[in-house]
Amino acid sequence: MASSRMYPRPGAALVPHPLRALLADVPLTYGRARKAGLPYGTTLGELNAARCATLDDDARADIAQLVVRTVQGRMGGLASESTTVFQSAPRAADLQLSARPYNCLVNAGIVRRGALRPTPLGDVIGIPYLGAQSLLEVLCAAESLEPVQSAVSSSAPSAAVAAAIKLLADCAWKDEVTVGDPRLGKDLLRLSRAAHTAGDLETQMQKMGPMASNERLAEAVTGFVGRVDALGELSLTEELTQLVASAVHAQSVPGVVARLGFDGHPPVTLQAAGDLLGITRERIRQLCRQLTKKVDSADRVYAPTLDRALAAARARAPAAATAIEAVLADAGLVNGRFSVESLNAAAASFKREPLPFNPKLRMVSDGSPLPDIPPIRTAARRLVEHWGVTTVDEVVQRLGFTPSEGNIELLRSILELHCDARWLDRERHWFWIRGTRNRLLNAIVKIVSVAGSIEIGDLRDGVGRHHRMKGFRPPRAVLAALCADTGSYRIEGDQVLGGPDLPDWTDTLGANEALLVDVLFEHGPVMRRTDLEEIVVSQRGIPRNSFYIYLTYSPILRRFAPGVYGLRGSAVSAAQVQALVPPRDRSQVLRDHGWRRDGTVWCAYRISKAAEISGVLSPPGALREAIQGRYVLRTEDGETVGTLVVEDRVWGLSSVYRRRGIEAGDYVVLALDLGSQEAVVYVGDEDLLLRFQQGD
Repeated sequence: MASSRMYPRPGAALVPHPLRALLADVPLTYGRARKAGLPYGTTLGELNAARCATLDDDARADIAQLVVRTVQGRMGGLASESTTVFQSAPRAADLQLSARPYNCLVNAGIVRRGALRPTPLGDVIGIPYLGAQSLLEVLCAAESLEPVQSAVSSSAPSAAVAAAIKLLADCAWKDEVTVGDPRLGKDLLRLSRAAHTAGDLETQMQKMGPMASNERLAEAVTGFVGRVDALGELSLTEELTQLVASAVHAQSVPGVVARLGFDGHPPVTLQAAGDLLGITRERIRQLCRQLTKKVDSADRVYAPTLDRALAAARARAPAAATAIEAVLADAGLVNGRFSVESLNAAAASFKREPLPFNPKLRMVSDGSPLPDIPPIRTAARRLVEHWGVTTVDEVVQRLGFTPSEGNIELLRSILELHCDARWLDRERHWFWIRGTRNRLLNAIVKIVSVAGSIEIGDLRDGVGRHHRMKGFRPPRAVLAALCADTGSYRIEGDQVLGGPDLPDWTDTLGANEALLVDVLFEHGPVMRRTDLEEIVVSQRGIPRNSFYIYLTYSPILRRFAPGVYGLRGSAVSAAQVQALVPPRDRSQVLRDHGWRRDGTVWCAYRISKAAEISGVLSPPGALREAIQGRYVLRTEDGETVGTLVVEDRVWGLSSVYRRRGIEAGDYVVLALDLGSQEAVVYVGDEDLLLRFQQGD
């Protein structure tokens, strides 16, 4: 007895297999697909049992009406179809048909002795009074008992098919490319109406035998894989432009690309994009909405270059936007500059997680909050005002950050972008800032205005003599870079030469320093200290205290030997100096030690190359046991810079070497307070040793 069930049948496909090819070109509307939870672009030909199992009753009924109307309009074109239905001669009772289609089959002689005989589809369609809905009910019922397999064979696949299967299996993107993809979806549908992803196509092909049609499919799959692989070689701009072209007309592509920033420039306004094409702002908005709808209808848009660009940017963060943009260019992902704003716009457009980007600072973080800029700017400017040049390490210490590779790189970017930092040594993070008061530049201009040209090492010694510099002298390479960056000096080999706009020394020096220079030009360029003192104090009237202050701290003077002084940068031979005073032995690192009036122990060292590299010194043998211990290490100006450990060796000075730019040949004196366990480090030249030897 026939059942009262009608089409659509629960659990069955809405479109039976024999009719899917006929309906493959009929897409669901955007509203109907969205209501049903199906990707935009799904066609009636794709409504197999698996797809239909996800639909609720209202969606099934709504789409079923569309299928009935479509089949009704196209039944005339199916009269010649020779596809055989009821191949396994199912029992009519098992189909559970309603009365009308059952009686039509009986009257047409298709039901014999309770079974349905195999019949061409054209003959079934030609049965009188069998309408579109009854036809769908019959075919869906038959498919539910005997699913139709198109071009499926139990035979082993041919060599061509096997090669295509292996090619698909090796593709990392096989589960990312879907039928909803704006560029590749149609190509995938041409290969298989049942596959949702390229991975599904691989599974289907494993069931294919050595048929001619399957051989052609294998050839088509090989070409498809090549096309998808080629997409991975596109630049980011080319990839994004192709994706836009898949959603809008070709003449509209430039406007959408400019609006979203897919050309690498920051996104423009609707008005600017409209002006580019000569259309209205509203039309640009509509075109962008078309792209959004296309993307929303896809499970995921295949965009390999965009994914690689976002991964490279995240790996570089935290960093300035300019650093991220350089990474993209260096990796060959973009042609020319591609802004981070545009990269984030692409990520949002194609459902990728955007970068944690601060557009005001133009900084990309690693997900953690970015630091405030004003304290960093203040710390950097104060350090440069004090020392002339400084390092990122010093800024980190001033701000109280915990040193790490991440925040060092982040600070570098902030200093460059927002503090106008100019790099003198990028590898070791030395920089300066134009427009700040700079006592280092003041010392340089004094020295070069007097000398005319000077060796960089001699210049370095001179700028560190001033008492406010506390013995600080930047490394030679940093000092040379600073001179070159000011534009007032030329660097030729190891020499620093004054430029044409360098002022005369009479304009750069104070009265007392100018008097010293005048005397040394007349009687020098080198003189015994006693002779120089006699002239400038007794004859020229400089107070004796002032004379010794300038002798100790003035950058334009140099101590050539004990008791012998002259103008820095003077071409003086060793014979001239030796004629005034014999040279001294400078072979030992530990030069002297003793006790000060306040009870502290001092140890003086002349740093060797090995000591510069290792940061390790030897304590005086006579005091080794007395001074062993751990000391809070401070600089001469009271800043805490670490811990000094005195055992068989003296440890803990590496950070001071790095931050103060100490090099081989510099003098370092450690003053150890055994009671408070505090140590003060002094840096300078041989005059520093003399001060301690004289009890100063």
